[in-house]
Amino acid sequence: GQQCDFQGGLAGAMTSLAAYQRTLETGQGEHIDLSVQSYIASILEQNFVYYTYLNRVASRLGRRQLYPWGIFQCQDGLIFLITAEEDQWQRLVELMGNPEWASWEIFQDIYNRSKNHDVLKMYLEEWMSGWKVEDLFRAGQELRICFAPMLSMPLLAKQDQLIARNFFVDVEHPRAGKLTYLGPPYQLKEPWWQIRRPAPLLGEHTSEVLAEVPNDSPSSFSSSPTSHPGLPLEGVRVADFTWVWAGPHGAMQLAHLGAEVIKIESAVHTDMTRRVRLPPTGMKHGPNRSGVFNQWSQGKKSFQLNMGTPKGLELATELIKTCDVVMDNFATGVMENLGLSYEELTQINPSIIVTSISGYGHSGPQKNYMGYGPAIAPLTGVSALTGHPGGPPQELGISYGDPNGGINAAVAICAALASRKRTGKGQYMDVSLWDAMAVLVPEGWMDYAMNGTEPQRMGNRDPLMAPHNCYRCEGDDEWVSIACGTEEEWCTLCETIGQPHLAGDARFQTAADRKANEDALDQIVTDWTLRYAKWDATKLLQAAGVAAFPSMNSQDLAEDIHLNERGFFARLEHPEVGTRMHAGIPWILTESSNGVRSPAPLLGQHTDEIMRDILGYGDEDIARLKEDKILY
Repeated sequence: GQQCDFQGGLAGAMTSLAAYQRTLETGQGEHIDLSVQSYIASILEQNFVYYTYLNRVASRLGRRQLYPWGIFQCQDGLIFLITAEEDQWQRLVELMGNPEWASWEIFQDIYNRSKNHDVLKMYLEEWMSGWKVEDLFRAGQELRICFAPMLSMPLLAKQDQLIARNFFVDVEHPRAGKLTYLGPPYQLKEPWWQIRRPAPLLGEHTSEVLAEVPNDSPSSFSSSPTSHPGLPLEGVRVADFTWVWAGPHGAMQLAHLGAEVIKIESAVHTDMTRRVRLPPTGMKHGPNRSGVFNQWSQGKKSFQLNMGTPKGLELATELIKTCDVVMDNFATGVMENLGLSYEELTQINPSIIVTSISGYGHSGPQKNYMGYGPAIAPLTGVSALTGHPGGPPQELGISYGDPNGGINAAVAICAALASRKRTGKGQYMDVSLWDAMAVLVPEGWMDYAMNGTEPQRMGNRDPLMAPHNCYRCEGDDEWVSIACGTEEEWCTLCETIGQPHLAGDARFQTAADRKANEDALDQIVTDWTLRYAKWDATKLLQAAGVAAFPSMNSQDLAEDIHLNERGFFARLEHPEVGTRMHAGIPWILTESSNGVRSPAPLLGQHTDEIMRDILGYGDEDIARLKEDKILY
């Protein structure tokens, strides 16, 4: 599907809602220049900082730094498995019956398992081949091991968890009849979200819309525009209990929009991304030196707080009293067990907005199941639709469920902030990575819902356009993507590659003809692109008006003239790693300042400031709480 467009749309909705909530307060409008290229470049997991910290270019042909991680064959289908932490590996070993090989030195830590993944894969495949998918899924999840079945559209429709969360919505259409649509990406305490009408017939509401267009000037807001407004979320304070990627990604978007995002963390159990061993070349690893953490926590403050103590929880509660938003992405029940459920938080802050992100959501029969980002593509049908013709389902290049869940949470928070401006009410958002990503397969789902079929895997091809593919260029693993969406573009391509006669070739005269003869067409285009470097091919085609762009690696991104001229990259001085390049903010605001405001924080960097300036504690109290390992 059109995943880049979906992500660009979500980022656009988030920034627009943030600007709108400021408009409700100040009367000031905003123009947002959002680059989809920049946004996608900002969700490349650790690939970009792998280059800017280590001067290495990540390759899709390499190996994962974690293993097990991948798709495996069972008796009756495919299943996905990832173990991100050592305790999960130990539980997997227990489930396998503690085989002797699992005690070998080559499998004794995450890095050895990754290094020897080819040997480990052989043993895992042999063991999983004796299981049925559903049985292994349930057995693994009961031990909190992240298994996920490979679902097709028919299987997606039968999932008890989605049905229990009312994810599927039936809508009556005047021509197509009753259709089942994919539903909300999250569950809301105040039920705003609904499909209010079916897709319209062509021109169905023209008269209605024209009748509603005012003849006079647009209505004004009650507030007068300010001459120099702050960032859209300036004045909003967020208590950020999130970790790893989904929650931190969403919280970072709020920081980029001007919110004061306070990350609550502790040395007792640091964020997994602080533990990822990706320091700059020549530096020892440390909690402040991981390129992964430093990429995903830009613009935030760090409050070091041991919430495993009564006083730590008391301080967390004091902070929440001063906040507008609370975010977490803990497992189901963790916040409730801490005494920080939504119901309890509204007792101390009635208008609080709470967002809780989890793999499966906080309701339904599988609410306690574990769901990491990379497991969500198999679980939603995205993997089943991804791959080359005739080939098996494939993983995606990134842990897509994480940034998608994070940006959906940020969209919901910005909508809740705007609503609170109008109603004074807070909101609770239960964001499920599964729900939020399942809505991103509309092409596959509607084919199934309307026709009882689903699209076949087609690699980089398109259902309608041809040519539409990624073509090899001169050089080692160099590629350019080319797409022709109109007859004019097709004829222009023929001229540009020096074969104008192709436009009259009976095999290629219409889009349908080109689709029917796509193998031959792709070979013709490849014969041309192989003569050119990827950028040379791109420039020739773009100059003629044909959509084309190179497949860029991390180094290409860092050196890209367009991204650099837009000011996309953040180059801020960090106290421990110095000045490093990070993916920055993908939008440019006209009425507000732009650019990342601060690098990722050191662990506990802002603890004294928060204790003193927000919570009102004196220096002696702060020192004592540090000594008692409360601020720890």
